Amino acid sequence: YPPAVKFAWLSKSFIALYEGVPDEARRCIDKALALANGETERETVEMGRAIVLTLTGRAGEALEILGKISRIARSTENDFMLAWSETYYGMALATTGDLGAAVDVLTKAAAMYAAWGNTPKLAEAYFMLGQVFLEMATSKERPTVVFLRRNWRFLARHMLSARKEAKQHFEKSIDLAATSGCPGWGAYSLLCLGKLALASRDPNSARSHLTAAEELSRDLGWKELDREIEQARRTAG
Repeated sequence: YPPAVKFAWLSKSFIALYEGVPDEARRCIDKALALANGETERETVEMGRAIVLTLTGRAGEALEILGKISRIARSTENDFMLAWSETYYGMALATTGDLGAAVDVLTKAAAMYAAWGNTPKLAEAYFMLGQVFLEMATSKERPTVVFLRRNWRFLARHMLSARKEAKQHFEKSIDLAATSGCPGWGAYSLLCLGKLALASRDPNSARSHLTAAEELSRDLGWKELDREIEQARRTAG
């Protein structure tokens, strides 16, 4: 099969993610992986598979894949692949409950993007950092003993400032997205600022952020993003 066929399946998997169809996203990425030939092709598709797994509730599986990709990237001095894999490795760590390690990895990836002047990827990294602190600031779930033992030092340093840190990261992502022509990260960050405002019992601010998110997302066609904005808007009233 020519590379275009494999990468068409890869693209379809991300489209399914944006449309909020996780099973279809995983089906498409598995198809792309089955057709991949050669080390470079397979590594790229494996990276896509790890992203899909991270964003569809299977971050534990993604950690092993991303760790392998990072090791290969270091050994081959492929700095871009290293930063890319580390970005989602950080996200997977956060999803599986290792917050301190997640922030450390994401911060290092952000520093690499900043050094290169890669503002689209830097906007992505700041968005992910914001999500870590947003979850800390807004989660209503009672933490488990295992979670507290793993994260107590990080929580002691950041729990009281989590809302402020989330806001700072999302605002950086919005600014970078605006200057680099990446409305998706801007829209998602504005949505998260809306959620943060709702958690702070500030519906007026929430509605303002959500309106701005709607304006940015209007031409994207990302159904999952649109659904999340609408859900938050119903909560804001």
